[in-house]
Amino acid sequence: MNNVPFTLSQVRPIRDAMTVSRPSGLGYEVPVTWFSLGAGTSITPESYDCTTLYLGGEGNGKFLLGVDGQEVSVKPGEVLYVPPKTLCGTKTDSGMIYTEIILKKENFTMNNILKAGQPTELKDLISYEDGSIANLDLVHADNMKFVLMAFDEGTGLTPAPRTRQCHPDRTGGQGHHRLRGPGLRADRRRVKRTNLQYASLHFKSEQKSDALC
Repeated sequence: MNNVPFTLSQVRPIRDAMTVSRPSGLGYEVPVTWFSLGAGTSITPESYDCTTLYLGGEGNGKFLLGVDGQEVSVKPGEVLYVPPKTLCGTKTDSGMIYTEIILKKENFTMNNILKAGQPTELKDLISYEDGSIANLDLVHADNMKFVLMAFDEGTGLTPAPRTRQCHPDRTGGQGHHRLRGPGLRADRRRVKRTNLQYASLHFKSEQKSDALC
C-alpha cells in the first residue's frame, strides 16, 4: 500500500457467497486481520483466550456473542470489545467488512470507556478542541497503542521519524492529507477549512502504524 490512502474494500473486497480473511501484516505480536463477508454468509462462533477488538469497516452485520448467541449489530465506525473466552461469530444479510485486533499480551491497559459486548461509535468518544489536536488512548501495551485523534481546523503534525506507514481512513470531518512522509508521526498533515478525526494503531516494537477507520 506504500503510504497511500486506502479503504478496506480495496484490500479485502466483498465476494458474493464467500467469507474471506486477510492478515494485514501490520503486527505479529498483536495480529490484525481484515474480514469480508458476502451477503447471506456467516462465521461460526469461536473463542480466544485473550481480549479481541472488532472495528466495523463497511456494510452491516451482527456479531453473535456468548453461548446463547446474543446478536449485536456493528456498523461502520463502531468498535466492539469482546472479553477472553467469549464465543463470538458473525453473520450478515447484505455483506460486511470488519477489522479484528487480537490483544495477545496480558499486560495492556484498556480505557474503561469501552464496555464489553457494547458497540461504541468512535467519533462520539473524542471531541474537537479549539485550535488543538486531541488524543484519546483506547488501548495501550508495551508494543502497541490504539488511539483516536481529532484535529481542529488549521492544525497539523510536524515530522518526527518514528514510524513507517500511515493509511488514513476518517471517522469524521474532512481534511487535506499529505502522505509522502515515513509514517503517522513522520507524516506532516494539515487540516484545511474544516476538522478531521481518525483512529490509528501503532506498533512500537515493529516501527509501524496504521490509521484504521
